[in-house]
Amino acid sequence: MYSPLEGPSRISRLHRHRRTFVLAVVACAFLLLLLAGSRRTFSPSSFTADSISRIPKRRHVAVASHFSQHFDVHLAAAHTIRQVLGHHGTVQVFANTPLLHGFQDVVDALDLYDQTIQHPDELMDAIREQLSDPGDPDSMIDLVLFGTCEVDMNRWSNELLEVWDARPADRKFKVVCIVHHFRDTRWQSQIAPWAARGAIRLLPIGYHVGRAFRAHFQELADSTDPDIYTALYEYIDIDVHAPVLDLPEYGQRRRPAVLSRAVIQGNFQIDRRDYPHIFADLLDALRNDPKAWGYQPLGLQREVYEPITGSAFESFELHLIGEGHLDIPKELSNVVFIHNGLSYVEFYTLMQSMDVVIPAFVNKDYYDFQASSTVAMAVQCDVPILASRRMRTAYGYIDDDRVTIVRPQALREIPAIGALRGTAWSLTASNVSTMKELGIEKFERDAREMLDDGWQRPMSGFSQFKGELWERNREAIWRVLDDRPGDI
Repeated sequence: MYSPLEGPSRISRLHRHRRTFVLAVVACAFLLLLLAGSRRTFSPSSFTADSISRIPKRRHVAVASHFSQHFDVHLAAAHTIRQVLGHHGTVQVFANTPLLHGFQDVVDALDLYDQTIQHPDELMDAIREQLSDPGDPDSMIDLVLFGTCEVDMNRWSNELLEVWDARPADRKFKVVCIVHHFRDTRWQSQIAPWAARGAIRLLPIGYHVGRAFRAHFQELADSTDPDIYTALYEYIDIDVHAPVLDLPEYGQRRRPAVLSRAVIQGNFQIDRRDYPHIFADLLDALRNDPKAWGYQPLGLQREVYEPITGSAFESFELHLIGEGHLDIPKELSNVVFIHNGLSYVEFYTLMQSMDVVIPAFVNKDYYDFQASSTVAMAVQCDVPILASRRMRTAYGYIDDDRVTIVRPQALREIPAIGALRGTAWSLTASNVSTMKELGIEKFERDAREMLDDGWQRPMSGFSQFKGELWERNREAIWRVLDDRPGDI
């Protein structure tokens, strides 16, 4: 037994050696952390332009688009670029004005861009003037970001290539393509000459779009055609920038006890949104249990569903925001409400009054090839998305319980909302009879997990989530500006 009056025992020497070993390990770990930190381009916790210890390679950016839409996307990117560059660089925007639907009011309120937006036709003049009279060569535009490459590359690619080739080797610029839809191939022949020059990278607004391009580039890189494989497609960098704005509160937030206001956002095209099945499912739900949805049953000369008046149990409303024409079933005239012709401020105000966003995607494009504006709109308006795991995985940045309500895919969107309102839920008898017992158990487990988590998501969760998302956006833009490898 060890006594304090005795000399150092084997145990005390072992303790001393252990302490020495632990201190050495801690010191080594600290050194490794320092070394790892030295390789980071900025602090991950509080990214501001003034805190960047190194200036990116590319500091003079032109953000341009000839397309009359998607300005909310490329101006969100311009805002992130301004944050990253700070006083170390410049950002010029070339776009059609006035911005549609009053978006300039949003630009001014959020300080997305504080200079005059120039006409798209002025882009090439600005770049050519710098070539003929460079003045300060360090102020030449060294990065051109297109807001919708599906449109913009066909407009500018050939002219830009001439300028790129004419510039000296140390004054080349890079083209960055915001891409929205992989299957829009009309412009993709323009990629090869830029890829061969190592002068293009992609900036999709969803991970699934980036993955689709990456898989395609890998196939092209393995082509047996020398004109294709020598274009060096495998080296095209791809990052994601989520166009989520830091919106203020435009109206009074509702705090209902029951889920009662759902929204589908997007133009009224049945090849994009599954309106027919949404209406059919809603009619079935109301027919089976109208009271659970807050409505009186049909009959007794009642041809449309009418809300139950004087009840604390709010009736359900489905709001459709978009443009175009839809045939709404007559029975749903008091249930389904159409909104069109809204300004952006009116749109944000309406969105912020909703309880849940229904994607209602009709085909695989929005999961595999095309980015939907619904996702960013829901997140920036702090409204949870009724999403499947498939959707969360596809878009990547919304794979988070703080901003989504996860439904099992066998529970369609309207039945899922009904379950969240307290109606009975189950698979149909025909489905159950053909499914294995284990499959039913998994479905019921996921459905109960959805109900246990509920439909409400705290604002604090949205705020924290968006802060982390904006940090990742700045990281992506830093990689773009500093010619770092992409994330996809």
